[in-house]
Amino acid sequence: MEFFICPHCKAEIDNDSFYCDQCGKPLLLCPDCRTPGKGKRCTRCGKELQAAQSLAAAAPAAAPAVKEGTVGKEIHPERTIRPQTPPGKLPTKLVSADPPLKLGLEDGVVIGRRSGGFAEVLVSQSYLSGKHARLQKNGAGTWEVVDLGSTNGTFLNGEALTPQHPAAFQVGDVIRFANLEFSVQ
Repeated sequence: MEFFICPHCKAEIDNDSFYCDQCGKPLLLCPDCRTPGKGKRCTRCGKELQAAQSLAAAAPAAAPAVKEGTVGKEIHPERTIRPQTPPGKLPTKLVSADPPLKLGLEDGVVIGRRSGGFAEVLVSQSYLSGKHARLQKNGAGTWEVVDLGSTNGTFLNGEALTPQHPAAFQVGDVIRFANLEFSVQ
């Protein structure tokens, strides 16, 4: 994943972010050279800076610095094809290789660096929002992940989740909270 430096607080930020996760300010980019800035014009080419979010929404295919498939893409369960989890094989944990973490699944637990059941171990994850996502069981007893309006997004099998819209997951899926990737086991 590529990064750039926030022009306001100098924090390192994913290049597909709309807001700085450290200072919370909206990111402005040059529409041509994709250089971040905090004034009215790009310091490299002189073009007028625009909000990163509006650039991604206006022309996601024409935005080379924004990772394809992460902006403006929603999970549609009816179009997501994956093998069904065998009966009795419900997910029990999320496992990350880098950094090595194991998070047990608890209904309603919040994933975040400032609050939630795992805040103690996630506090150092600077790209994770304070309240990033929630894990929950639905009425059918299967697990769902809900993005809570995080700055750097929540992804299920590489597809960005729409904030406040639950997406079902199962054993073998991959959930990414900002830059922190977990396999569902």
